[in-house]
Amino acid sequence: MIKEKETSFFWLFVLLCASLVWSGGYYEYSSVIIGVCIAVFLIVFRRKRLEKTAFENYMVFSAIIAFMYWISSIYAVDCGMAMTGAAKKSVIFLFALALAVTEQEQRKRILYKLPEIAVVLTAVPAIASLAEPVRKFVFSAGRFCGTFGYANTYALFALLALLVLLETWKQRAVWKDVAMLLGFLAGLWFSGSRYTWVLAFVALIAFALAQKGIRKYVCAVLGILLALTVCAGTVFRQTEAMGRLFTTNFSTLYGRLLYWQDGLSLAIKHPFGMGYLGYYYKQNEIQTGVYTVRYVHNDLLQWVLDIGWIPAIVLLLIIILAICNKKRPFLEKLLLSVILLHSMMEFDLEHTGMAFLLVLVLSCSKEAVFRKNCVFGKTDSSEKPGGLQKAGISGKICMALSVLIGCVCLYFAVPLSLYAAEKTKTAVQWYPVYTDAQLANLSLEKDNDKADRLADKILGQNDTAFLAYDAKAQVAFNQNRFSDMVRYKKKAIARNKFDAAEYNDYLVMLNEILSYAIENGDEELAMEMAGDMQELLTIIEDNKKTVSPLGKKIDDKVEIDFPKDITEEIRNLGG
Repeated sequence: MIKEKETSFFWLFVLLCASLVWSGGYYEYSSVIIGVCIAVFLIVFRRKRLEKTAFENYMVFSAIIAFMYWISSIYAVDCGMAMTGAAKKSVIFLFALALAVTEQEQRKRILYKLPEIAVVLTAVPAIASLAEPVRKFVFSAGRFCGTFGYANTYALFALLALLVLLETWKQRAVWKDVAMLLGFLAGLWFSGSRYTWVLAFVALIAFALAQKGIRKYVCAVLGILLALTVCAGTVFRQTEAMGRLFTTNFSTLYGRLLYWQDGLSLAIKHPFGMGYLGYYYKQNEIQTGVYTVRYVHNDLLQWVLDIGWIPAIVLLLIIILAICNKKRPFLEKLLLSVILLHSMMEFDLEHTGMAFLLVLVLSCSKEAVFRKNCVFGKTDSSEKPGGLQKAGISGKICMALSVLIGCVCLYFAVPLSLYAAEKTKTAVQWYPVYTDAQLANLSLEKDNDKADRLADKILGQNDTAFLAYDAKAQVAFNQNRFSDMVRYKKKAIARNKFDAAEYNDYLVMLNEILSYAIENGDEELAMEMAGDMQELLTIIEDNKKTVSPLGKKIDDKVEIDFPKDITEEIRNLGG
C-alpha cells in the first residue's frame, strides 16, 4: 500500500512538473500531449482505484470547464479551432481524475513540494540563459520568464512558491530556506511584474496577520520587499525589469482596460460565449484601439467570452466558496485568493500547468458541492452509519472518460504538433478544419483557382478571416474582376480596420486599375475607380472615429492615413 501511494505521488508530481516546464502548458499541442500521459497513468496504473468519484469542488470545477468548452464549440466563431481548445481544456478534467484516485495526503505533499519545483524552474533557466541561444527563450523584452515564456505568469508561480515556503519554514535546513527565498525574490524582481509585486505585499501582510507562528519571518520578507522597492525606484529605475514599477507610462494598464472594455461589448452580444479563440478572431472587427492579443488578460472575462456568463459565474462561485470555507487551512485560502486576484489581470489559467495548480489547491480539502438529500454546504457525514451519501460518478464512467479524452488528446496531438513544427499541409490532412494551418497554406498558394477555393473553405469555417478576403480580392484582381476585388477588399478592411497595410494594398490595386482604364480609354471604369479611392478616404475617417478614449491613451496609435500629398491627389481626382 505504501509503495502504491509513493508511485501515485511520483507520477502526479512528474506530470505536474512536465506541464510547468513545457511553457506552463500554454500551447495546445503541449497540453494535449500531457493529457495523453495523464490518460495512460489513469488507464495503466490507477484503473483499480477508479471507484465512485464524489462531486467535490475541484471535480465539478474541472468538469464544467471541459464540458462547456465542448458545448460552446458547436456554435463557436470557428468550430474547428474551438475544438482544439476544448481538447486542451479537457486535460484539466483528466488531471482532476488523477487527483481523485490519489490520497488527499499525497495531494498536499505535492503542493508543499512547490518551493522545490519553483527553485529548479528558476535556477536552471537562469543559468542556461548565460548561453546566448537559450536567453531568448528565458527572457522576453529584458524580463525573466523562466520556463513559462510569459513573465507575469512566472511571477505568479514564484509568489505561490514563496507563500508555501513561508508556511513550511524550517522543515528544511535553514540555509536551504534562505537560498530558496532569495531565489524567488530574484525571480520576482527580474520578471518585472508590477502587479505581482504589489500583490506580494498584500498577500504577505495577510499572511503576517493570520499566522502568528511565522509572523517574524513574513515581516522579514516584507522588509526585504520594501527595500527592493526603494531600490527599484532609485538605483534601478531605468532597468527593463523592476524599473518598470515606478514608470510614469501607464500604457500597459490602459491596454488592459481597453481589452476589457472591448471584450465586455462582445460578452454582452454573445451571452453564451463564442467558443475557444472566438474573442481572438472577433477583436479586429470591434476593437477601439490598436492591439492584437490572443486572450483578454482576465481569466474570468475570458471564460465569459469563451463559454458564457452562467458557467463563468459558477466557476467563480466554486473558487469563492472554497476561499470562504472555514475548515480549509489558511494557506490554501491564500493561494486561491492570490491566483484569483492575479488572474483578473492576466491569462494565467490559459497555461494548463497553472490550471493544474488551481485544481490541486482546490482538491487539498474536502468540499462536496452536491450531496444526496442534504443542504448545500453541510458537513459530510457519509462515513458514519446512515450518514449522507455523496453524489458521484461511477468508476466505470470515470475510466471510460479517461479513455475517451485520452484518445481525443492523442488525435489532436498530431495536427497540433505538426502545425507547431510548421508542417501545415500535413496538419490539414490530419485535421481538415484547422483554420490557422489553412491560412498558413493560403499565404503560400500561387495558383489562383486553388487559392480561391481554399479561401472559400476558410470563410465557410470562419467568416472573420480577413486574410481569406484579401486572398479572394487578389485573385479577383488578377482575373480582372474589379467589382469583386472592391467588394472583397472592403470586407477585409472591415475585419482588420487598424492595419495600414490593408488600406495601402487596396489603394495600390485601385491605382493600377485606374491606370489600366485610362490607358484603354475606359472612362466609366476610371470614374468608378476614382470614386472608390475617394470612398476609401471616407472609410479611413469613419474607422478613426471608432477609436475610444482608452485607445488613444495606449502607446500604439492608429496610423492608417495616407501621406498628405497622396490624400490631396485622391481628393482632386475627377475635379
